[in-house]
Amino acid sequence: MNIPVVVYADHANRFISDIEAQRGEVSVARHVHDISEVYGLGQTGIVRAALLVSDFQEFLSASFVAQLKDVDVAVVAVCDPGEEIEISGVHCISSLAEPDEVIQAISYAVAHIDDIPASSATHALEPEDTLSASESGTDDDRGCVITVWGSGGAPGRTTVSTNLATSLAQQGYSVVLVDADTYGPSVAISLGLIDEYSGLSQVCHLADHAELDEENYENLKSTIAVGNTYLDVLSGLTRPDRWAEIREKPLADVLTFLKARYDAVVIDTGFSVEADEELSFDGVAPRRNGATLTAIEMADAVVLIGAADVVGFPRLVRAYEELTRSHVELLPQAEVFVWLNKVRSEITGGRSEEELERAWQRFGPGQELNGFVPYARAELDKAISAGKTMIEFSPGHELSTAFEKMAQTAIGKERKPNAHQQHETSPTQSTRFSLRGTFSGKKR
Repeated sequence: MNIPVVVYADHANRFISDIEAQRGEVSVARHVHDISEVYGLGQTGIVRAALLVSDFQEFLSASFVAQLKDVDVAVVAVCDPGEEIEISGVHCISSLAEPDEVIQAISYAVAHIDDIPASSATHALEPEDTLSASESGTDDDRGCVITVWGSGGAPGRTTVSTNLATSLAQQGYSVVLVDADTYGPSVAISLGLIDEYSGLSQVCHLADHAELDEENYENLKSTIAVGNTYLDVLSGLTRPDRWAEIREKPLADVLTFLKARYDAVVIDTGFSVEADEELSFDGVAPRRNGATLTAIEMADAVVLIGAADVVGFPRLVRAYEELTRSHVELLPQAEVFVWLNKVRSEITGGRSEEELERAWQRFGPGQELNGFVPYARAELDKAISAGKTMIEFSPGHELSTAFEKMAQTAIGKERKPNAHQQHETSPTQSTRFSLRGTFSGKKR
């Protein structure tokens, strides 16, 4: 078997000379000093392996390895004696290795490229840091990923996500709320959090470099009190133009990491699931919609939201079809729950829910409507100004009752809270602020 190799940054030409001197199955196809050329050669099918000699620490990550694996290129890195790289799929050789050891390492990496696991987020964890099966139950008993999605036009994704997560927390479930919206992240501000940094972006960075562990995660998540319990939050991007920081592979690893630690992982997403082609600049560029697609495709339950008006209703019909009949690949066990939001008689007449149900049966895709969320703008504005969710601010309100029903439907009646995962002591809480008085016109 012939194994052509692209060698990156072998400034002294030592490894190139060693490989060429062997005149065996491994040969040097190209020597490059720009990482984009490694991607480009991999996509053309010219090379089977990449030998990284120096200056690779900045870009070597799980995403890098995954992208090369997609084009069947194995990764071998030259390390200092005794040094190891924890990223799954990277094969290390000593900088003092003999020529035959270099050849053997490259051949081994190519032969075992299919052994690279789909997720590597927990590889940096020590065994004692990871929950055992006896502690957390079977795989089916692990956390439920609930993704909240709806098409463009502000159907209420963030409002639903925050209140759904709060409701689950108050029902006794351990919950983390993740803001994966790469267009208009707003979970932090909705909850009254000071979003000085993006928790999700930093956790994804750690996962991409196989450095995500319990200690790092605890330092990056936010914890807020919601009533008599707590809710963990991974805040979203501080600026939408930083969307490339949340890539598909690291986000998938993060969600796997979270699913093993919580009863419920609630994800707020962006509006677009368009399969934007991966742009090529001699390599693979990140996809802005990749975060939303990953959140949906890893979900056990998708809560599909649409506004109950003349614009939002047909958008919801098309959104369901896009979710279930297009390129989106749902898990076999995934359930889609359809809810109409902002229901008010001014739009539909006196018998709002009956009229909407009738219209959905006539024009909808055949999926039943799971429920209706009433429009209560004034009460919701008061809650947001106070930096709270409706569940906290007005628990007896009909809007809160709808969110509670939605949460029970999404989590499933058979799934019970795991007592060991709940906060046993009061954690350090994140600062929450109120917008009350901000728009009153008073000078301060």
